[in-house]
Amino acid sequence: MPRSARKSRNKNEQRNKLDALLDWTSKQGRILTAGGLANNFTPLSSFVPTDLPHHHLEDKSTHAAFRDFKARTGNRKNLVCGAWDRALFQGAFEHSSNLEEAVFNIQTNTLFVDIRIPLLRDEIIKNNASDTYPRRPDDVRILSRQHAFAGYTLQEYEAGRPVCTRHHCIDWNFVPNLSVPRSIPNRWWVQMDDTCNVWKEWAYGRDEHGQHYYCERWERLEDDCRGDGFVLALRKSEECDRDGILVVVGNHFNYIHGRKSMFEEGAEKDSTVNLVDKAIAEENMSLAESYLEVEAGHGKISDDGSEWIIDCCTLPWKEGTPFLRDNEEFYIEGNSIDTCFVKWKNERWDVFECSLNCVDELRHIFCFIRTDPISSKL
Repeated sequence: MPRSARKSRNKNEQRNKLDALLDWTSKQGRILTAGGLANNFTPLSSFVPTDLPHHHLEDKSTHAAFRDFKARTGNRKNLVCGAWDRALFQGAFEHSSNLEEAVFNIQTNTLFVDIRIPLLRDEIIKNNASDTYPRRPDDVRILSRQHAFAGYTLQEYEAGRPVCTRHHCIDWNFVPNLSVPRSIPNRWWVQMDDTCNVWKEWAYGRDEHGQHYYCERWERLEDDCRGDGFVLALRKSEECDRDGILVVVGNHFNYIHGRKSMFEEGAEKDSTVNLVDKAIAEENMSLAESYLEVEAGHGKISDDGSEWIIDCCTLPWKEGTPFLRDNEEFYIEGNSIDTCFVKWKNERWDVFECSLNCVDELRHIFCFIRTDPISSKL
């Protein structure tokens, strides 16, 4: 093949990959909503406004609502507590799989952090070595095609069948005051296999053929202790300017930091992706980057507990770096699991859920962070 022909073919292949990546968020939405028809398949009588995923986020009542959810369910174990990979996502005659995206869904018995990153991102984008957003417009557009969200998964039963409703407190795809909130609940049925290592998430509603209009197949990741070992959920307290959640199940952890910027009510609502694209078209890079302030990542804890290394992150240059560093302010205050809290980088993180019995056991988990005077309080 002539050199010019090879060059042209390579250019076309790269263009096709870029087009596929830029369509990733839209494709995920088409699968999730049956091509935009999901509202037709979810009767209004089946839910109330407080069931909607962004209701409490818009109402600024997520802290109170999550405490109420926890009080309602007590110490009930969530069936899907664990660390999960999404093997298949199908609906509306389309599908995606773990051959196309890295998904880390870490679910405790209460809080969750769910991260979904297209694999094409790292093939196309040039990772930036700094800890700031890249300045190339194309890179910012590419980074907008990711997803991460967090909140509370409320598990209940209908006619003996387990059903989960997720309430979001941080959402990559939802910019408060600028995006349209979801109009139906993030609610789905759970079908667990006999091994409890695989389960299917079925859309709550059914289409005109009587079929659940989407399905996700989840497979358990190794080293999550089947959700029966160490489980921890921390959330930044209400006094913090920026929300955040850290969840740990076994040796897996997911973290998420919410947006720092506050936006005034927009005349026209739009998705995060479209907001970014519009800002770039208007050559307003700082505004485009401000829409992408949500940071989320997954990592593994070493067997001896001495290292917490990020292996997947919405900021690709952070992959391979420590999540917790030994020179950071990090200590635990309190004498009981129910009342203790973590002080990290001068911010308070409340212990929302913990499988350990006493504070000393929790201190031992973080005992490797002892090099600075403050953390010696451990």
